[in-house]
Amino acid sequence: NKWLSDVHGEVMEILDSFALANYEYYQPARWVPHCTLAMEFPAGRLPEVAQAAEAIEWSSSFAIESIAMVEYPPTKLIFNSPLEGDG
Repeated sequence: NKWLSDVHGEVMEILDSFALANYEYYQPARWVPHCTLAMEFPAGRLPEVAQAAEAIEWSSSFAIESIAMVEYPPTKLIFNSPLEGDG
């Protein structure tokens, strides 16, 4: 979403103007707009959650492109898979 990425970039510029450091992951060139749905999620349940996400009729105001699992800290991508269907 270009609008969300633009807003994110503006916020980062404001933080930079106050010399507030941020993780490299959050820099505009690296950050990916996302929505965190669960923390401390058991990896073994990922297949059933992915299947449930594909079955839900989501609002047309957004699209779900993929589901991923990220380990933190440190930030490390464990799993990322595009979702099939209309998104």
